[in-house]
Amino acid sequence: MSVRTQEYAPFGDRFKAYTACFAEEIIPYIEEKYPVRRSPQERILAGDSLGGSVSLHLALLYPDLFTRVISMSGAFYSASQEIYAAAEDLSWLSIWMIVGLQETAFKADTGTYDFVQLNRDTRELLEKRGALVSYQEKDGKHQWGFWQKELPEALLYFLQER
Repeated sequence: MSVRTQEYAPFGDRFKAYTACFAEEIIPYIEEKYPVRRSPQERILAGDSLGGSVSLHLALLYPDLFTRVISMSGAFYSASQEIYAAAEDLSWLSIWMIVGLQETAFKADTGTYDFVQLNRDTRELLEKRGALVSYQEKDGKHQWGFWQKELPEALLYFLQER
């Protein structure tokens, strides 16, 4: 497995250390050094692929820090979905999700996955637990060029006044 999988996937041997470092060391360091907003409603976690998955895990592990997530083609493997299914109330969570329709046979270091179905299943799990989910499927592949085009809309979803 790649280092990224070890850190970002809940079955990775560096996952607990990575998520703890992110929330308990990096966020406090940034808040100490920079004039940033500090409420969970003013923070946005964002990531693509495993980064989208770990962003959602960070929110679930640290809801006092994070309530807003952008997930682009999230790598929501079965271990992640089991964690989401165990959550009882996610009404505090707001997530913007997108996946490319050409992501039905993505080869990762742990196997080949249908990211469209994984994202559909995750959306359903989150909505059943009360999360506010904005979900889209568009033509696109599992690559930065697809996500880059969608990032402005994702950010505006959370940053525009409603």
